[in-house]
Amino acid sequence: MCLALAAPVAAQTAGGSPNLSGGKVKVGVLTDIAGPTAMANGKGSVIAAEMAAEDFGAGLNVEVISADHQGKPDVGSQIAARWFDVEGVDAIADMQGSPSPTAG
Repeated sequence: MCLALAAPVAAQTAGGSPNLSGGKVKVGVLTDIAGPTAMANGKGSVIAAEMAAEDFGAGLNVEVISADHQGKPDVGSQIAARWFDVEGVDAIADMQGSPSPTAG
């Protein structure tokens, strides 16, 4: 799974310890769940991210959430803004085949 990180996973505080959302790393998988690129990405990307979170864990509390950008830049941008501004997502992954990363 190719990851396109849209933000740092964890910002560093002055003391050098990670500043995580609610004491956990929250990763959003923004992908095409039902559209034309769903077979290459979609639910498989979500499952892969969940498996990676379980394997990588190593004492970290990692939460994976997902949403369907529907191949629409405006939908992807709205989801990303909500995730970062409201839901405390630390990073967004898997925007392959989507015009969403280039939406301003």
